[in-house]
Amino acid sequence: MRVDYPDDVATPVAREIGLRAGAGRSVEWLAAPSSADVTFTPEGVLLAYNSAAERMFRVPTGLDLRGENVLGYCVVPARLVDVVRGVQLTGRIENWDCEFRRMDGSTLHTVVNLVGNFDTDRTLTSLRAHIFNITEWRRGHDRALFGCRLEALGRLAGDVAHDFNNLLTVILGNAERLRFAAGDGPLRPAADAIIDSSTRAAELTRQLLAFGRRQVLQPHVVNLNDVLQTVEADVRRTFGRRIAVAVDVDLSLAAVHVDPDQIADVLSTLAAHSVDAMADGGTLALRTRHAEISADRPAALCFVQPGSYAQIEMAHNGDPLDSDTHVRLLEPFCGDAGPGRQGRGLAAAFAVVKQSGGYISVSSAIGAPTTFTLWFPVHEQPMTVAATSEALDVATATILVVDDEDAIRRFVGDSLRAAGYAVLEASAAADGELIVASSPGRVDLVITDVNLGGVSGPELGARLRQQSPHLKLLYISGGDDDLNLGAEAHTSFLQKPFGTKLVVQRVRELLAA
Repeated sequence: MRVDYPDDVATPVAREIGLRAGAGRSVEWLAAPSSADVTFTPEGVLLAYNSAAERMFRVPTGLDLRGENVLGYCVVPARLVDVVRGVQLTGRIENWDCEFRRMDGSTLHTVVNLVGNFDTDRTLTSLRAHIFNITEWRRGHDRALFGCRLEALGRLAGDVAHDFNNLLTVILGNAERLRFAAGDGPLRPAADAIIDSSTRAAELTRQLLAFGRRQVLQPHVVNLNDVLQTVEADVRRTFGRRIAVAVDVDLSLAAVHVDPDQIADVLSTLAAHSVDAMADGGTLALRTRHAEISADRPAALCFVQPGSYAQIEMAHNGDPLDSDTHVRLLEPFCGDAGPGRQGRGLAAAFAVVKQSGGYISVSSAIGAPTTFTLWFPVHEQPMTVAATSEALDVATATILVVDDEDAIRRFVGDSLRAAGYAVLEASAAADGELIVASSPGRVDLVITDVNLGGVSGPELGARLRQQSPHLKLLYISGGDDDLNLGAEAHTSFLQKPFGTKLVVQRVRELLAA
């Protein structure tokens, strides 16, 4: 039988104890009427509880818990023992942070105020606890704290990746030159090994930059159906023998403003993770849809802001995720350790989607497909085709390279000279401005690092264009989250690390634009 009593009236048990205690000390209740009230002996034997406690601890209807020991419901029983000792000494304990186990096994985070009942010789006869449920507040606090830690880790990861990419650019670029010089000689395998390791290291730094949201995105107004078509072709070519690919696209899908290459990388990563889950084969389903998210959206979509979205779904019928992996899959460096899985963490994909203004979720359950869903805000402006100008002759093009890293500046300059360009070099922004000002119209393209000492690359680019409005700009960097080149004409970006072939190709494309 449950004991239910008003919170402002002593329970029959407490009143009986008070009568036995005679002139025992009076108590001052510290709780609001909505708190759970529980009375128990110093040994932990439960004497009484109210209806709020029954609801808070999810006690099944009709179940009487009197006589049970409250220590069994404490996550750390020893803490309650220490608190009882404290009440014996001081008479009361306020704002005790305690975790309990509910009857259904879930964890209950609480703040507890305890007051002791004493007899005439100061012997503790019982304790009355006012329990306040702070579970939801605690979860929000933990999420906020976790977010702060991730933000700090992201900044550290971005800074490390940025500096490491500078080193990799020099390593990769010079290794390519060594491979070319080695030809088919005995040093060719060593050069190939350096290039292969540098390329793999570059992928790791790319994931670090994505996690820290320090990648430079080059967004365009695109249709996600086109991006999905590219990924579909890659998946069929790479995994076609193992899996079937089903595609269902919305031909009326609205355009979005994203970096198509980065989104393609995200989808390729999700596809690779999905294929890992289909060790015995299966089907990978790709679908695009228009989605309207309203203010009264379901609770499962509370993280998506109301608005119009282009939606991509990728689903597979392979092994479902276990509950722990399902929750942590998008956390940094989380690995799915199931049979045949490669332990890919998807935090990089998550960060790229968030940096693009979108949202991503994953759902997985036994008997249902595992589904990744991505939402990107619809872009209201129509897609436009940029006008082209007459291409410059390579033999007459002059390029200015501005970088305060001597090794990178020399590598880029030597690579372009070998390709037939006239190259000027400057180690500081002021030197670059002087070169352009001293010979108006001489420089056709400027390659500048985004992070120069004192002056940023974009600031330098703006100053140079005041002198030469038709100057073309190529920014290079290990990653910077403040650069958005979506609206700038005759401007491009090249992510470090890069080799000789890539920098020459990007220069040719920019000069021909």
